Amino acid sequence: ASAVALTDKNSVGGFMQLSRAADKHKDKGFKPIYGVQINCLIEKDNPALITLLVKNQTGLRNMYKIITTGYMNLEETDSWPCVSRQDVENNRKGLLVGMELQWESLCGAGSSELEEEFRLADYVGIRPWSERPVAYNDGRTIDEVLLREDAARMIRLLDELGKCPVAISGANGITKEDELCF
Repeated sequence: ASAVALTDKNSVGGFMQLSRAADKHKDKGFKPIYGVQINCLIEKDNPALITLLVKNQTGLRNMYKIITTGYMNLEETDSWPCVSRQDVENNRKGLLVGMELQWESLCGAGSSELEEEFRLADYVGIRPWSERPVAYNDGRTIDEVLLREDAARMIRLLDELGKCPVAISGANGITKEDELCF
């Protein structure tokens, strides 16, 4: 079966289109995976973008609860909703929680710091080399050899923590024609 995940940012606006496409191609075994990316306070006042992927109806209901909580707590000065780690932990049944590896966080981070950061996640997304930043936050330029060593260290650490590393990208389509939609 083919599956496609849709992860709108702070919204479920694309779900109807995905549902229609799934109905249209269900005879081919097409499976939609509904998801959302939302800001979550992971450590103190440090928001991180997390991805919630729905596994079943319970997960869909819980994802809606989490998104609603984020919008209900929106302050006038906020640009986007933000949920707490506790909001996600209390409603994570039926969901997969993903976090993205920030290359900058590798710089000097110990395993206990990264373990705390990724404790909430079921999986950790790693972007391809072509999408890597040009410099760390401390101003060092990135050497590809060091970046590969850091990535290998991170993958070993994720394995030790029981977290699944997943290749991700910022792609907004599958085919060249899909670009017309964006």
